[in-house]
Amino acid sequence: MDSMLRGLRLAASLGATLLTIGCSAVGVSGPGDGTFVGGPPDRFNFNDRNNWAPPAVPTGTATVPLGSSPPNPLINFSESTTSLDAVRLEGDLGLTVESKQFLKLKPTGQGLVLCCKKAGARINGELTGNVSIGDASGTVENQLSGGGTINGNIQHRGGVLSPGSGPALPVMTVFGTYEQQPTAGLGVDVFAEGANRLEVRGAATLGGLLVIYVDDPTKIPIAPFKVLTAGHGRRGEFSQVKVEGGTLKKIDYNPNDVTVTIGK
Repeated sequence: MDSMLRGLRLAASLGATLLTIGCSAVGVSGPGDGTFVGGPPDRFNFNDRNNWAPPAVPTGTATVPLGSSPPNPLINFSESTTSLDAVRLEGDLGLTVESKQFLKLKPTGQGLVLCCKKAGARINGELTGNVSIGDASGTVENQLSGGGTINGNIQHRGGVLSPGSGPALPVMTVFGTYEQQPTAGLGVDVFAEGANRLEVRGAATLGGLLVIYVDDPTKIPIAPFKVLTAGHGRRGEFSQVKVEGGTLKKIDYNPNDVTVTIGK
């Protein structure tokens, strides 16, 4: 199942209601800022100046406003490397950084912000910058997924983080810290070949929901598998653990990882 659809189901599991009162459109407010005006049917290129207002590829903060498109990370990049201050996703429309692509956000900016509605980001390449998922309203339908690398910290306030992109790209690597708050969910796919995993090189602080999705209930791995590792230590535990397509047998909260055993 696509991570976007899983995220909506996980939102229901968290029992939260989508709120947008805590998020207001930023738009153009400073030099180099831009608001995305592209969209269906075929205007999704981030690097096309005609998809922005004013008509220039942003070098400051790029804002994708509310009501931009159906909930898909369709904005793509035609350049191998794109550099700017920050990207703020406020609507349904998100973006994808493909393998061998680089999105570089300056440390002086806000980083990548997934705010307010159902905006998603799929990182299969490399993102440099901090990531904020959800906001103070308790939004739970924002999405971060992919099997790429994030050079920064992740503040997970709401919504869903789904590490990996199938068996071919099973790991999302975070060269920073990870904090998951009670209104947030971590979704992990399990295949016959093994499980996807969030690999945090810094410290990880856990809370909220863990949902494990079994790809094929007839081929459940017998051996324990790690859903998260933390090079500088793990703190906290998930408040709730669910397995779709199987049964939770055991979960071990080790000093530097979380290991799960499931069965039919």
